[in-house]
Amino acid sequence: MADDKIVLTGVEQILGLLEDSSIDQIEKLDFSQWPSLKIKIEGDKYHGTITPELAKSLYDFVYQLKRGYAEIKYGTSNLQRLRKEDVALFDSITFRISEGCSDVISEGLGKIFDAIAQCVKDGFSEMTPKQKMATIVLLASIAAGYFAFDSYLGQQHEQEMARIDIEAQDNDYAHTSEIAEIVRQAATSSERADEAITGFRRHVEAGHRNIVQSVSDADRINYSGRELTEEDIERITHDRPITSDSTTFTEVVALEHVKRLIVRQIVTVSFYSPQFDRQITIQYNMGHLGTRKEERLKEAFFENTHKSVEVEYSAVFNEQTGEFIRGTLVSIGDIHTGVGLHEESEDEDE
Repeated sequence: MADDKIVLTGVEQILGLLEDSSIDQIEKLDFSQWPSLKIKIEGDKYHGTITPELAKSLYDFVYQLKRGYAEIKYGTSNLQRLRKEDVALFDSITFRISEGCSDVISEGLGKIFDAIAQCVKDGFSEMTPKQKMATIVLLASIAAGYFAFDSYLGQQHEQEMARIDIEAQDNDYAHTSEIAEIVRQAATSSERADEAITGFRRHVEAGHRNIVQSVSDADRINYSGRELTEEDIERITHDRPITSDSTTFTEVVALEHVKRLIVRQIVTVSFYSPQFDRQITIQYNMGHLGTRKEERLKEAFFENTHKSVEVEYSAVFNEQTGEFIRGTLVSIGDIHTGVGLHEESEDEDE
């Protein structure tokens, strides 16, 4: 392999690099072209212009990215930990606005991700070189906004994303599954990495949401390849995740199916619910439970078919009929033995 830099262009290319066992040198990665935040805003006020609200939200995105950077390098979001050379990295970020509808394209993230790559290489010692590369790419995907709005999008978007997976396998969303799975396996073995990655995602995705909230009167937004409708924009603007109108329940159940939808960074969990008197499927965002509770979930589902577990979840349901609509896993409690059996015993990575 030559000493030349490998110029990154997207997730699909990275997946190929990860499959090449001869490439394990993080120093070869060149972030000058990717990641890049690309936002297309359509609406009466957005014709190659930038409003004061949008300008402020872009500034806030950089602020949140700084906090995410601090999580990776120093294990805290306290910006006082940043040194002069850290702060100087963010001076390179600019946003270019195109004519016509307002296309916002970020530039200058390369130096920041050169530094993040070095932080992962030096600080996540428990990871293999391949796991470190995958972690860097996942962080870059988060910075590009690939997973920022999952908790706000409903069934229509689930169907749309399924269509994308089938019809557009060259889309970046369709090439993150293997990368995210490598990171998940690595993060569960390192509490430091798990907390840093979760913190990075929390801060950076808050920055993404602020951008959408600043253009609440837009007709449509294409955010790093994800189409947001007026309904989606309104939900994000008013900070109404799809579980906001829910009721919380705690039940001891036998898990029947666990499925990792890694492209979308969520996990679905199915079980018979005494509350609703039928099998239901709920979900949670990867990283939400933390390492210990993830291990408890794994123990309850994978290691013994005679174990059940206490689950706390929020559910949206029809108040008149009592029919379950959707739910989100909040927490995992104690393991119970001899209660119920699995009907299915497979775990799917998608």
